[in-house]
Amino acid sequence: MTPVPGTVVVPVQPTPLIDRQRDTERICDLLLSRDARLVTLVGPGGSGKTRLAIAVAEAVASTLPDGVIFIDLTNAPVAAEAEPTIARRPGIA
Repeated sequence: MTPVPGTVVVPVQPTPLIDRQRDTERICDLLLSRDARLVTLVGPGGSGKTRLAIAVAEAVASTLPDGVIFIDLTNAPVAAEAEPTIARRPGIA
């Protein structure tokens, strides 16, 4: 599936993201700035990086010309496996 402007293709979250509005806004600002080509979220497992990334994706989707697609890299535990995993996603050029 190729996204259209404003499209958000992310997993539905069963519960709301709590107390991360400030983080979400800061990451949105970074992501939408002309100076940032990549924004990376780092932290220990279970700290909420994925949930935060999904919240950011939902927040910025309408401003990105190609929308947003979530690609699960759970099965790509090493960096060398990330690129092929992304490339296999339909709609990714």
